[in-house]
Amino acid sequence: METQMQKSSNDGLVRPRHWKSGFSFTLIKMQKISSNEIRMPGSGHSGDSKNIKGIIFDIGGVIIHYPAEAYYKQLSNKFNIPLSTIAAATDPVRHELELGRINLHEMLRKVSASLNIKIVDSEFIKSFKDFARTDHEMVRLIKNLSGNYNVYLLTNISKAGFAMCDKELRQNGCRFDGKFASCYLHMRKPDPRIYHHVLRETGLKPQETIFIDDKKKNIEAASAIGMNGIVFSNMSQLIEDFKKLGITITADACNEKKKKKEK
Repeated sequence: METQMQKSSNDGLVRPRHWKSGFSFTLIKMQKISSNEIRMPGSGHSGDSKNIKGIIFDIGGVIIHYPAEAYYKQLSNKFNIPLSTIAAATDPVRHELELGRINLHEMLRKVSASLNIKIVDSEFIKSFKDFARTDHEMVRLIKNLSGNYNVYLLTNISKAGFAMCDKELRQNGCRFDGKFASCYLHMRKPDPRIYHHVLRETGLKPQETIFIDDKKKNIEAASAIGMNGIVFSNMSQLIEDFKKLGITITADACNEKKKKKEK
């Protein structure tokens, strides 16, 4: 039986009705995609903006950037362990964290045991605070788009990571019509079920949406059920792809791109 969901009037997050608050900081791993790709099912690169009603953004690697490799490198230098070994031990456990099955302390305990080292929670949290960076140009673009379209979040993230990111975006004036986090839904991209869930909760048809994510596999999964997708690589390319889709972007966002190019 499908879990009954509710949308909080305070933060817009769609979560199970039995959800209770309680957060601690955690890692969001980012992976940059070297090439930009846009998929328009059945219509090439030419979109009709009249058909687009919802634009869905990933957080990590799109709005807020955290180079997980930087933390892995810290551990590698401290304990003399290859980066690949650290990633191999961390990634599967991080997935459990993002599914809401374990908390930060449990994740770090499992990684520590796997690598035969001791990872201190406070050092992990400090690393996140030191390396996380909000893309303020993207924040301006989202504000710009929200005047003409419904704007949503769909992200693989832990409860702690979502709490931090949501607070940061709110402080920067970002408002979303809905927020979908893997840790509350107990599903992760690219599982097709999470995309169907978003469509069901928003009442949107696949062809009425555009999904922006920095991971190609997540876009391919969304495209497979008929959603329009953009693999994010940089702001200039994103704006160009939006234009190809007929998305209305006001002069402010375009001027930000032009200023950046002239520097």
